[in-house]
Amino acid sequence: MFALSKARKLEIAIGISTAFFVVEIVVGFRQNSLVLIADAFHVVSDLVGFVVALVAFRLADRKHGVPANYSFGFQRAPVTGAFFNGAFLAGLGFSIVLQAIERLIEPEEVTEPLLVLIVGAVGLGLNIVSALVVHDHGGHGHSHDGSTSSHGSHSHSPVAGDEGQSSSTGDIELSSVPDKHADHQHTKLQEVLEKKSYDLGLLGAMVHLFGDALNNLFVIIAAAVIWKTGFSRVDGIASFLVGISILATSIPLMWRSARLLLEAAPEEMSLAGIEEDIAALPGVKAVHEIHIFSLTQIKHIASLHVSVNSSSLHDFTHVARSIRECLHAWGIHGGVSIQPELVDDDEQSIVVLGTAQETATGIRQRCQIPCAKASCDENACC
Repeated sequence: MFALSKARKLEIAIGISTAFFVVEIVVGFRQNSLVLIADAFHVVSDLVGFVVALVAFRLADRKHGVPANYSFGFQRAPVTGAFFNGAFLAGLGFSIVLQAIERLIEPEEVTEPLLVLIVGAVGLGLNIVSALVVHDHGGHGHSHDGSTSSHGSHSHSPVAGDEGQSSSTGDIELSSVPDKHADHQHTKLQEVLEKKSYDLGLLGAMVHLFGDALNNLFVIIAAAVIWKTGFSRVDGIASFLVGISILATSIPLMWRSARLLLEAAPEEMSLAGIEEDIAALPGVKAVHEIHIFSLTQIKHIASLHVSVNSSSLHDFTHVARSIRECLHAWGIHGGVSIQPELVDDDEQSIVVLGTAQETATGIRQRCQIPCAKASCDENACC
């Protein structure tokens, strides 16, 4: 396939969908075929989805003119677009199901089923072409053999050279302690992270195209049955299946994008596991107020409070470096905020007893650097 940008792929899909919508809507109304009309309105939703995805990509790629208050720019624009894309489809699917039930109760004759069949077959071919154009092949710089993956092959082995050697992330120096993370839970995560490289914006477009292809099959089957047998109710049955297929593809898309918008931790990451791994690092007495969320599908952000037994900034720098190594192995490479809480070894409020989770629960009630006034507690985010 030609090397096309995401925006160019969507522009081509918009052109194909626009032309086919005109054909389907005209033939559908002239031939009184609900399944073809339903598919035509699904194509309208495709157009809306493609335009939303295209605008989202344009906004996400903007380097200048971003309002100062948008500290992350428009990087979440594709995710927001994917959510509304899925919501639009879900509403459309529900509407088609209701109309199909009405058509089952009161069937109407399809005048020229052969013409409907031809339009459905052409639509299937066009959707295959659009799918080949829009398909992302994983993207984001990951090679298919994993050799250039941004996180699949980093294993936490010692970095060549001394402690000053930089890691592949370019923004942190990794220490060369060989077994510091050997028993950590993140060692199970790397294969999962390597496979997670899709883009929700293009995923939304692919969901539309998959739904269209399935709908075209329903159109073809329904038209063939009516053509050969004259059984008109099959039009309502096929329309009902079209509505169900739209719901089945749109709801998962809404769920994935909603998780990102609600700032949930990535599904493949264990918040408790990350907390336990960090709490087990040398020099760390407790971890609390840990938050992890995704800015995009591949950019994850973490913030945490760490109680350490260090008494100097130099010592904490080594602890922070170890924490960054651990987060790096979990797939969190940037946007890490670590708030140190330096305490004495005999500090009674942070005696480490029980599991890391139990310790964190106790520490959370005795945060060393709380807000200035106790009255602010109800306005805290956690």
